[in-house]
Amino acid sequence: MALLQVEDLRVRYGEVAALNGVSLHANKGEFVTLIGANGAGKSTLLRTISGLSRGYRGTISYQGSRIDRLPVHNIVSHGLVHVPERRSLFPDMTVAENLKLGAYRLKDKSSFPSKMAQVLDYFPKLEERKYQLAGSMSGGEQQMCAIARGLMLGPELLLLDEPTLGLSPLLVGMLGKIMKTLHGQGLTIILVEQNAHLALSLADRAYVLERGAIALEGTGKELASSDSVRKAYLGL
Repeated sequence: MALLQVEDLRVRYGEVAALNGVSLHANKGEFVTLIGANGAGKSTLLRTISGLSRGYRGTISYQGSRIDRLPVHNIVSHGLVHVPERRSLFPDMTVAENLKLGAYRLKDKSSFPSKMAQVLDYFPKLEERKYQLAGSMSGGEQQMCAIARGLMLGPELLLLDEPTLGLSPLLVGMLGKIMKTLHGQGLTIILVEQNAHLALSLADRAYVLERGAIALEGTGKELASSDSVRKAYLGL
């Protein structure tokens, strides 16, 4: 049984169709990547999985149970965490306070110190910035903080939306290594990413979204070697 199963998902914004019958799945421990042009529906898909948007048709099942009508806080409590595009930190709170909020739904509160230590081990720069206001950090540091906050709950499934957007090549490489490490430790990840080279190099499996529908799917290697993907998304 897949950890996450999406079937025939359809979403509208007013009269505009954002998703047109999307079906996909992620198995436990998999790294799944979604690539596609701007406006293809990638962010909408993640938002609908995490409950921030609602579909008018289709189902979303997680750990064998439907979640497409659950409130967001209940979905998070089941270990499904969404790190949205543009970071969405609390800029006037410190890094430590932002991370503490990430653990708000943590069931075992006694594990908070160990979770904090583990997360700061992934992102040693944040250890130096613990008591700095999040809004005063660089874009790369803020992105690290957003991902770290998502990890504080100890998720089973992590949804990442454009984590490398606007970052320098050095920071892109750093985040790529961190995502690879997390996946290697058994975390299931669904990544939306404009950097198709990076995304496909990390992915066990990948999907291409076009106009709100799945156009292609396969392993990361298969899509990276596809002529249509190479021309449209890899600049080759």
